[in-house]
Order: sequence, then C-alpha cells, then structure tokens
Amino acid sequence: MFITRPIHNIFQCVFLAIACLSIAACHNEAAAPLKIGSNVWPGYETLYLARSLDWLPESSVKLVELPSSTDVSLAMRNHLLDGACLTLDEALLLLQHDIDISILLVMDFSSGGDVLLGKAQLDDLQSLKGKRIGVENNAVGAIVLDSALRKAGLRINDVTLIKLTVDEQESAFVADNIDALVTFDPVSTRLINNHQAHVLFSSKEIPGRIVDVLVIRNDLPDVQKANIQMLVDAHFKALGYLQSSPESAAGKMAPRLDLTPEELEQAYQGLTLPSKEENRRFLTGAPSQMQLRAEELARLMLNNNLISAYPRIGQITHRYWLGD
Repeated sequence: MFITRPIHNIFQCVFLAIACLSIAACHNEAAAPLKIGSNVWPGYETLYLARSLDWLPESSVKLVELPSSTDVSLAMRNHLLDGACLTLDEALLLLQHDIDISILLVMDFSSGGDVLLGKAQLDDLQSLKGKRIGVENNAVGAIVLDSALRKAGLRINDVTLIKLTVDEQESAFVADNIDALVTFDPVSTRLINNHQAHVLFSSKEIPGRIVDVLVIRNDLPDVQKANIQMLVDAHFKALGYLQSSPESAAGKMAPRLDLTPEELEQAYQGLTLPSKEENRRFLTGAPSQMQLRAEELARLMLNNNLISAYPRIGQITHRYWLGD
C-alpha cells in the first residue's frame, strides 16, 4: 500500500543537486566536515541549537536541511551525506538498498508528535468514512493511519488516500483538498492554531512505535572520529541547555521552525528526548533494544508491503556505543 516514493519531479532533483553540490565537492578531502542531513522536525532541532551556540562549527560538522525526509534518504543513497536524521523505518529502507549505515543516536520517541488531524466538521474517527486523508508515503504515515482506522473500525478502502510529502501538506489542508491529514510538527501546530484543525488520533496512543534516529555511514574514514564525537557531544550539550534554560533555548529555536516559543513548547509535549544514559541503554546489548525494535518494525513493513525484502539489520547500532 505504502512504498517509499522516489523524487517526484525534475525541479526537486535540481534543487537537491544544488543543495548538495557544494558539500559533495569536498567529499573526499581528509579534513572535510561531517555532512548531516535532515528535514524540519523539532526532534532534530538540538543539532541546530548546538550550531547556533557555536558548539557545532561548520568546519567540523555541516548540517544540511532538505525539504522532506524523502530528499534526505535520496541524498544518503546518492552518497551526498555522511549521516542523516530519519525515522527508523526510513533507516531500514536504506539498509534494504544496501546503504551501509548504523544508528548513532536515538533523537526522540514520538509520544503525541505524530497526529491525524481533521477539519472542524469531523467529530470523531468514525466520521472519516468516505473522506480524503492526506498522508506521507512512508511507514510512519502507515502506522498512524492504520492504527487510527483500526480504532475507528474502518478499513483502508473506506477512505480516499491522498499522498503528500510534508512540504505539500499544509497548503493542501488549507485549500480544502483534503479532509484529514497525517502529519507532525511544525505543520500540525500551525494547522491547529491557525486553521481550526483538531487532533483525531496521535502517536500518544501507540507509545514506542515511532522513533527518530541519527544514522551514520560505516565506511567513513578514521579522520572523522573526532567529528562524530563532536556531533554526539553537541547534541547532548544542547539537550541539557534545552532542559535547563527552556525559554532561552525556545527563543533561539522557534524562528527556524516558524513557530512561536509557546508553540514550540506545545510541540515538545508530544516528544520524548532520551538522555545519553537512556540512549546507551537502548543502543547497547546483544541484542540491543534498538535491534529488537528494528526487527519488529521490519516484519511489520514487510507484511504491509512497505519493503520488498527483509533488510540486513544485524548489529544496527554504531561502534561508538560499543567502545566509548
């Protein structure tokens, strides 16, 4: 039903090439910065906060923001990035395509951050029958939508699916091209506060099912070890700053997400941001909790035709956590 959508037009391809051209030129230089890609999502924002606080200099780590996770995955497949912030299912798709990666960090667990929004006239989940639902073409969208429909006692053929990447979703909702939308922040907060959208279902009802991770290539040269360490340290330093000085952190982070500080605080209520020790517990062990979670998700994806073959999972966590 849902498969990873390839880049959808020549203009997006040109944009991606331009965005990555300057960083691709220095890919083979020994002193090149580590190139980390992401789309816009509050769970990834600690990296940008660290950069704004000069804890992540571009000479060591270059953050590359792309319009959607589809673009981030494509850049990884084309070897234009050294690492990326992705959902776990997107990481598994890279493994299926023989991209040699492992998980360096758990960035967040979605505990309400992924939502199914409805128009004001939709009173409950049952009222979705016969309606148009916008959803991104990935496993997170499938998990949220499937869970919501099951709760409502509906089947997938009871609704009309409109496939939308995250950069298309807000305008489609505002233009009344859809009646409901599976989405996440900052899009969801803007639609709730400005366009009378309301939450019909959220990932709070399916705890632990959706996780965002930072993946890194396993074939990076040894010279990048220091930059990888800097990346990890900067993330946890920024996370500490966010927790100890939330107002100051929100003031720095909110404008980049096109949210107010109050809206950003609202967005973080739907996320769990694991500490370094929580990361360690989740990513270490034989098997690690992450490996077990990845294997469970891979089976779900295979059963729902989200992947064509079981990916090579093995020891999915990065060697950093095995030797530090």
